[in-house]
Amino acid sequence: MWISRTSATLALFTCSVVARADGTADCIAASERAQQLRDQQQLLAARKELLACGGESCPAPVKKDCAEVLADVVRRIPSIVLRVQGSQGEDLVNATVSLDGQTVASRLDGRPITLDPGSHDLRVTVVGGPNIDKKIVAVQGEHERLIAFDVGA
Repeated sequence: MWISRTSATLALFTCSVVARADGTADCIAASERAQQLRDQQQLLAARKELLACGGESCPAPVKKDCAEVLADVVRRIPSIVLRVQGSQGEDLVNATVSLDGQTVASRLDGRPITLDPGSHDLRVTVVGGPNIDKKIVAVQGEHERLIAFDVGA
């Protein structure tokens, strides 16, 4: 009886160590990918990896490193806030926003939109109104940059 309990305990311990080792390898890989993505200015993807390597299943040293790098990446991620005004100066909310061909908002609500640093094609499609295109350059570390569109002009 003692041998079978010991074997079962050893088997459970071995399984948990193997599972943790796989988790540790995944955590380390996520940390390495995050740092490469950060260096390539792909900050949004880096943030996602850093959130993964800061998880509960990751070893404390990896979590600590990921948390430090995450704080740096979050400071670097630029964001924009869009304001669209009609001919009377009123705020328009019924608009769709596309960034580089991908819809990022289906309604304007004053909340910031995060994006990677660099050049981007921005399109605002106002319901019952025109499409407005702008080329913008998102600057690393610039937060809540106001970009205004005047539909009445």
